[in-house]
Amino acid sequence: MATSVKKRKSRKSFFYTVVILIFLLVIYLIDPTILDSEQGVELNNFHISSVNQGLPDYDNYNDYMNITHNYYTVTYMPKYKDPYAVSYILTKKMVSGKHYSRDNDHFEKDPMLSSNYSLSSDYTRTGYDRGHMCPSGDMAFSEEAQAETFFMSNITPQKPKFNRGIWKELEEKVRDWAKKNDSLYVVVGAVYSKRPKRIGANKVAVPSKFYKVVVDISKKDGYKAIAFLLKNYNYPDSTNFMNYAITVDSLEKLLNINFFANYSDSIIEPIESHLNKKLWE
Repeated sequence: MATSVKKRKSRKSFFYTVVILIFLLVIYLIDPTILDSEQGVELNNFHISSVNQGLPDYDNYNDYMNITHNYYTVTYMPKYKDPYAVSYILTKKMVSGKHYSRDNDHFEKDPMLSSNYSLSSDYTRTGYDRGHMCPSGDMAFSEEAQAETFFMSNITPQKPKFNRGIWKELEEKVRDWAKKNDSLYVVVGAVYSKRPKRIGANKVAVPSKFYKVVVDISKKDGYKAIAFLLKNYNYPDSTNFMNYAITVDSLEKLLNINFFANYSDSIIEPIESHLNKKLWE
């Protein structure tokens, strides 16, 4: 009798398991992103388990710190009072649907910094914009996420026409790519000269260049990557940011840094060494 009861329980358990699996399969066929991880990233060979996985290798630097917020990680340079690089995941979910207005947010001191920080007042009447590294538009899906982008550790001095022109256009394009490709990994960085110009009472360093690395990790048409390196310069309005698209390998050589050091060469080398602009139109 006991054996018969156990068999019935086993069959019932098996039946419920099958029903659940069928239900999940139906949901996935309707909307595959529902079964993604919290930020929509697939479990694959290029899986991102931490937003700082793609940050550059900083072997040549000893004066930096990684600050991990809820939606992005910033590598902060205390001597510059500036971010060196920011990394985050951007998905179709994050850039679709309701968006919160940035008008309700204000530039704030990073609560994780007790010293060597910049303030919004450092930019007043300097001729430089408070330029986001992780764009507020990328994090507009959440009031909390967008507010985090207004921490001054995510802000750098940018030329006005750069910030409001070519750089803004590139940021908007990245959001289009997220909608098209579903899951992106983004690294944004600043390049400083040996003796950078300083602004404000806190002597905030002014970057000479900015770069952006975008990796499609959604597998829709194969992993792919694109990189950009732009001067902190008031580009003419007609300038096309795609003219500055390069391979990740080229960017690494130009800056003498290494991205995605945590991945095996067999996975990352084909992505870093190849660029097909047509796939990013």
